[in-house]
Amino acid sequence: MKVILLRDVPTVGRKYETREVADGYARNFLIARGLARQATEKIEKEFARLRTQTNANKEVQQKLLKKELSALKGQTITLTREANKEGHLFAGVRADDICVALSQTLGVSLKPEHIGLEKPIKAIGLYTIIVKVGEEQTTFTLTINPVE
Repeated sequence: MKVILLRDVPTVGRKYETREVADGYARNFLIARGLARQATEKIEKEFARLRTQTNANKEVQQKLLKKELSALKGQTITLTREANKEGHLFAGVRADDICVALSQTLGVSLKPEHIGLEKPIKAIGLYTIIVKVGEEQTTFTLTINPVE
């Protein structure tokens, strides 16, 4: 059965793509859960228009993110967190926390997946953080100070 995906479905396809899947899988899983619709000519035309709009919006978003990357290059962000006497943080600093700090201090709105942080930061100090958007990347310095 030919279906148009309404959301990204792992191992099947991405949003607004047309895929050929088994009839039972389409009816009992994809359509039943609202992940896809059966493809007809009318629906295919509608979703083709939505696909082009989505692609145009993604291009605009990518351009904005690239501008924000250039504004972020070489900046220093300071966070203050509670730590013990040895300098270990009570709660690790995650990519979400860094995104909030960037938004508040520089007005840069990035998603956590753009922040290249392998694991939470658990100690005070200076860190070089990599930010990657598409194929472009930049770095900034994150300073974590203890609460006095």
